[in-house]
Amino acid sequence: MTQIHHPLHSLTIMFSMMLFVMGACQDDDTGLHILRGTRVEQTADSLYLYARELYLWYDALPEYTAFDPRQYVAGGSSLENLHTELFALTQYAIDPTTGAGYETSSTPGQPRYSFIQYTGDASSTGRVQATPVNHSVYGFGLETAALRTGELYIRQILPGSPAATAGLHRGQQITAIQGEPVTIRSDEDLEKIRKAWLQPSLKITIQGQEISLAQGSYTADPISTHTLLSDGTTGYLALNAFPPLTEARASLDRAFAVFATAGITHLVIDLRYNAGGYSETAGYLLGLVAPTRLQGAILYIEHYNTLLQQGRAPILAQQRLLDANGNAIPYKGRYATYADVDYSLRANTYTLAKQGSLETVTDVTVITTAETASASELVIHALRPHLRVRQVGTRSYGKPVGFFPVTIDQYRLWMPTFKITNAAGDGDYFDGLAPDIVASDDVTHDFGDPREASLAAALASPDNSRLPAGSALQLPRSISPTPRYGGMIETRKRLLGN
Repeated sequence: MTQIHHPLHSLTIMFSMMLFVMGACQDDDTGLHILRGTRVEQTADSLYLYARELYLWYDALPEYTAFDPRQYVAGGSSLENLHTELFALTQYAIDPTTGAGYETSSTPGQPRYSFIQYTGDASSTGRVQATPVNHSVYGFGLETAALRTGELYIRQILPGSPAATAGLHRGQQITAIQGEPVTIRSDEDLEKIRKAWLQPSLKITIQGQEISLAQGSYTADPISTHTLLSDGTTGYLALNAFPPLTEARASLDRAFAVFATAGITHLVIDLRYNAGGYSETAGYLLGLVAPTRLQGAILYIEHYNTLLQQGRAPILAQQRLLDANGNAIPYKGRYATYADVDYSLRANTYTLAKQGSLETVTDVTVITTAETASASELVIHALRPHLRVRQVGTRSYGKPVGFFPVTIDQYRLWMPTFKITNAAGDGDYFDGLAPDIVASDDVTHDFGDPREASLAAALASPDNSRLPAGSALQLPRSISPTPRYGGMIETRKRLLGN
């Protein structure tokens, strides 16, 4: 799964390296004493120490002296060294049901869930500025996929992007790039296409017409398309990401107002390329889908590790908690920190809050691929105990865990801090959610086209998960995906005693 940028809205936090290291030594209940060192050595120490208290699988980590974080301060750039250290930290936790590591991935040297970013907004004092992050994306907004036959198709156009402005859409075949005919016979051909997407401008040929594009900044609408299908009782919604709720609410409300007016009973939610995002937005979508009779029903529970639930993670006192506007929150005569957050099961049980006026949905079909992850999987999993839910396509990514970020010097660390279970107590889908109906990702047709293979399967309602006789599963190879929100990002924090 492609690592993508995770913008923050209310979680940009201030951090002082010297205060952190001194505090960690004083508060450590194992008697751990860390020698003073260089800035990069202290940063390596901090990465380990944060993992030891907030990581979901903290109890699998070795002691400080056995792990020796400072062995990772040489050999590459500072960020490369931290990536190496983080990878080493994430390989200790083993899933007992499979015998494999929870964070084992198909990409060498890359954890399945955790990552670390250079923030670029840290001063020489080691403090990160508490300023809002721009959520715009820079690029063409044009994603492609190659078929086994060597043909190249547009698989997605992000709304608001230069490609959308040019009138392009999913299902169109690209026959030439920069004036050269498209021929995909090897990995070298794929790499050539990827490099073309890195250029400031791009010329592609579709149906004999050459179209010129220039990269630009844009904020993509999370809804690629929504429509009523011909039977009049089915609504279709293609959702490409779960951005902060403030950026998604209006679009979601408009789409569901159309569905409510039509009185749909069947809703198809297309999450095939949706890698996740903010859990609050996923919860809002659930409130739009479910009827009022489910008001207050448990959707999911976030399970933090034992240290966090019992308030035994003093290191988080170094991470200031900010409100949605990036301001410090007064609390008991001082400013609140992440150590003041209530991580109990009670405080992190999320129930349905009905949104909108749609009351008629009885059946939900969700379209998935291996890129469907985190907040997208949360939607599927949370609905299953309450409505008839079918999954069409291929197995999802498998990420029943979420996180909030912590800032270490000039870096932002993302490690799983909680796992989820739904109202039935289920949640261990680390190998992904299996489809009820197997279907191809048909990039030769646009979103919402009933002839598209996955949507056709959703509408046909077959009784088994087999492909139609004589057909083969088509899994186009993605090229040049656009960075979008991903993960399961939790911004809602309830303070102890509130």
